[in-house]
Amino acid sequence: MSAKLLRLICMSGLLFAASAFAQEGHPVKGTWVGDWSPSPAQRNHVVVFMDYDGKTITGVVNPGPNAVPITLARLDITPGGTPSAERGAPPPALPVFKVHIEAAAKDAKGSPMKIVADGTIQNLALPNRAIAGVWSQTSGGNTVKGEFNIHRQ
Repeated sequence: MSAKLLRLICMSGLLFAASAFAQEGHPVKGTWVGDWSPSPAQRNHVVVFMDYDGKTITGVVNPGPNAVPITLARLDITPGGTPSAERGAPPPALPVFKVHIEAAAKDAKGSPMKIVADGTIQNLALPNRAIAGVWSQTSGGNTVKGEFNIHRQ
């Protein structure tokens, strides 16, 4: 395969991802549904709604009467590589989109509880993208950690 053809294929893939990004809006905007679990036997259903106003990400965890407001959310993007003109070189790495979410809730006893979720967006160019990573809840000095996986609706 020629270097020109390889570059063309790589650039086409990047343009496809960019056009999908443009059609879908901000990568985290929308309603996300899934679960988090401190153990395989204990799964907790979670809904996260996020919006983007051009400056900040806002939203709530589990919208409804007991909604937990998101106090801090950010998207960190690590750029991918650039195409190499060298014959046989691997295609460039795609950018990595990391999401950090913090929320302040109350535990079952009414004590303050801090929720922190750190994950990576998967399938960025697709409408049914997902965020997977680590979820932690700290209350009264005790921290419970587990994995989480949410999918955009």
